[in-house]
Amino acid sequence: MHRRNQWLCAGVAAALLAPAPLFAAGVGNGIYLEFGGGTGEFEWDDANDSEDIDAGLASFGYALDTAPLGPRVFNYRLNVGLASQNLDFDDNGVEADVGGIQVDNIFGFRIISNDRVRWWAGPSVRVGLYGGDYDADTDWIDGEDLAYFEFALGGATGVNIDLGGVILSPSVAWRSHGFAGSDDVDGWGGIGGDFSGNHQTMTFNTALLF
Repeated sequence: MHRRNQWLCAGVAAALLAPAPLFAAGVGNGIYLEFGGGTGEFEWDDANDSEDIDAGLASFGYALDTAPLGPRVFNYRLNVGLASQNLDFDDNGVEADVGGIQVDNIFGFRIISNDRVRWWAGPSVRVGLYGGDYDADTDWIDGEDLAYFEFALGGATGVNIDLGGVILSPSVAWRSHGFAGSDDVDGWGGIGGDFSGNHQTMTFNTALLF
């Protein structure tokens, strides 16, 4: 395995082991739905240049917030879910459709809060593991497998609104993603195998906390 893949694995493990005070008073638990997209670059280790990509993201799963309402300065937001990504290679009509799991750690700080509304913002650390297939008009690449680890840093802001027993929590985030992995492609001009890349995305998230 490439050394950078090992570093990404370490990042996944670190985020999964991040402390989360699950049993603190006032914790909100629920579900979330997220979607978004952005642009970036993709490069095989054996290639001399990179490919431009458009990235589409979607995920859903479990959400936790340690201080969804009230006067506390700090809140920890955890999102753990099933995720999908679509990487569209701009120049050659090839797409990669992948699915996997992701863990998002957001360290929020209060901007405005009271008993009914809390506006927060802070840094985001996301890790993910994905696998899937290429899709193209040419037979030699259709169905070829790929898998990669992803590590993303960014910032998020959101508003928690008490609706009477249910907290609605819409938020937005910008992140810079780096990824590395490998595929089974033997062609594409003689390249394939290990690859790496990046993309910058904007996402929209809606959570329901109870």
